[in-house]
Amino acid sequence: MRQMCDCKTWPRSVGLGYIECLQGEKGPVADAKFQEVTKLSREAGVWVVPTMALWETLRGTADLATLLAFPELKYMPPQQIQQWKSAQENLLKNPNFKPDVARNVITNRMRLLKALHEGGVKVLLGSDAPQRFSVPGFSIHREMKRMADAGMKPYDILRSGTYNVGLYLKEKDDFGTIEVGKRADLILLEANPLENISNIARRSGVMVRGRWLPEREIQSRLDQITASHR
Repeated sequence: MRQMCDCKTWPRSVGLGYIECLQGEKGPVADAKFQEVTKLSREAGVWVVPTMALWETLRGTADLATLLAFPELKYMPPQQIQQWKSAQENLLKNPNFKPDVARNVITNRMRLLKALHEGGVKVLLGSDAPQRFSVPGFSIHREMKRMADAGMKPYDILRSGTYNVGLYLKEKDDFGTIEVGKRADLILLEANPLENISNIARRSGVMVRGRWLPEREIQSRLDQITASHR
């Protein structure tokens, strides 16, 4: 197991190859294997960007009708949505597509994220948008929900998108915490996200590099994007 899953040979920023290493396509993975790969990842200093919701789409376990009903699709060009729809339909019709294998992968990825997080492996929030049905600015909320479903607490999810990112990029930028001299990027919310991570979407406005944008201005800009696709 150690030879096959030596995390020191993986990219430090993403930790690719977990499911292949664990043979997670075949069925349930033993807890001991999750613990072993977590230990190796922690020792190697791996940083993980989970992209849980995105993988459910790319592996074909997300329901296509549900994907097409995402309200944020109105902010994408119709031709892009059609391209995503065709790609998803082709995936599901591919004779090599095996739903049971796809479900095994997703189930084990959820268990893996829980093990990595609880084992002290550093997690970074991300969505790899834009990708199939992954709309920039909106897909991140779906990722946060799946991280919570995997067992991460709201505080840790928020930290993965603030302090942890700042720590990872500390040599390239100055953000991630609220301190004098740091970049002024803030979100003002109408409800406490520590009580429910979905409250992160209840926005009053955002501060971007010290400039305040109220929610009404954000919505006005979004409406302009929608109108441009008509």
